[in-house]
Amino acid sequence: MRALHELRNRLPRLINDDAWERVGELFTEDAHLDYGEVGRADGRAAIAEYFAGLPARIEADNPVASEVLVEQFVHGHDVEVDGDRATGVCFFEEKVVFDKETYLVAGRFADEYALVGGRWLFDRITLTPFWVIPYDRGHGRWPPPPAATAPGGGSMLQQNTTKRIGYWLLLLHQAFDAATTTALRDVGLNRRRWQVLHAIHIGVLTVPAIDEAFAPFLVADRERSYRPVVEDFATRGWARLDGDDITSTEAGAEAHAKAEVLVDAHAAKQLRGITQEEFLAANDVLRRIAEDMRENGSA
Repeated sequence: MRALHELRNRLPRLINDDAWERVGELFTEDAHLDYGEVGRADGRAAIAEYFAGLPARIEADNPVASEVLVEQFVHGHDVEVDGDRATGVCFFEEKVVFDKETYLVAGRFADEYALVGGRWLFDRITLTPFWVIPYDRGHGRWPPPPAATAPGGGSMLQQNTTKRIGYWLLLLHQAFDAATTTALRDVGLNRRRWQVLHAIHIGVLTVPAIDEAFAPFLVADRERSYRPVVEDFATRGWARLDGDDITSTEAGAEAHAKAEVLVDAHAAKQLRGITQEEFLAANDVLRRIAEDMRENGSA
């Protein structure tokens, strides 16, 4: 137990001592770090890189601050040991100082530990944030009412970070394109071709309907139509094309089934720690934002 308490206390101690580059030493070779929107990393090397670069990313998110200080404190560490594995939960408070502006951060860490070579190491850490509160506003006044503005004017959505919804949407778009293409390379597909193949499989059976379903991607890809993709599928025997009408084939169904296995395995890895309910909720929020913008003439 004592060794596990020491391990849990050592991580914030390294952060408080500004020894970010040494945090990776506390993790197993195949460890997982899930800090939600703050960041994720798989493997000791990636986790070490994540923590080593975190101060620079915090400063980049707050370019007006001349100095950023982070102090983290953990407490209430409970552990359960089962042989060479263990789990633990603790709570943390953190103070982040940007020049004269201070933020109070609180949350919970859920840990998994592994005994490796007689030494306990983190095998997984999952962060659940409770709140991020400007110190001068206090719990009772945060978050502000929807119409409130930040000191100096401007929407609250525009404060304290350069990484807002547009940043994450574009990053996800690029990441999904690259990762899905890698996952499907052996079956001769990229992300867009997979999307069209899947659309045909679920009953989107005309070229105009395909183009309408993926209209935003046509803009991003600088294409007028995905007809060439359907024509390629016809050449492969995965579909039949008669004018604008598409008919799926047995070979196409087999190709879809093979690709779907790869896509599902890729999604299970990339979306680890995110429940189906969370994923669907996020998708619904984005849909509502897009529909509101369209109704207001912004899209």
